[in-house]
Amino acid sequence: MTDTIGRTCRRCNIYKPAEEFYLTTHGKLRSPCKTCMREIEREYRNKRLALGLSSRPGYAIPKRQRMAQALAQVVVNPQKLTEARQRRRWTQADVQEILGLSANTLNNWETGRRTPSGEMLARLLLLYAVSVPRITDNAAAFRASLQRDGPEED
Repeated sequence: MTDTIGRTCRRCNIYKPAEEFYLTTHGKLRSPCKTCMREIEREYRNKRLALGLSSRPGYAIPKRQRMAQALAQVVVNPQKLTEARQRRRWTQADVQEILGLSANTLNNWETGRRTPSGEMLARLLLLYAVSVPRITDNAAAFRASLQRDGPEED
């Protein structure tokens, strides 16, 4: 079997021995190679840090509870969410990688099958550099909920 000898990395396009690749759960060689995987992880970490997010997607990210609760009440317009992403010229895969989302999560949000949580909506707003009125139809309700809760505490 050729997998035990080596293979060509799909990222750097260089043939490397089997030791240079991670193994899948089925015992086959995984492409890209270990070196390219480390580069991908480094780029991913840097993108997340540049956005002010945690470098590790599984860990809690500091947030303002009041803002997250107010954003949870906002009804997102899926078309406007898609337009905001396309204005930045990003694909769904780019956003999923940056935010650490599963494959179908963003697609479900953009088609209207599901809605993002308050925390994820805050991340999307930061990532797309847009305000609440640009992606929702009920910005007035959002503003009212913020005013009702009182002054912000850090």
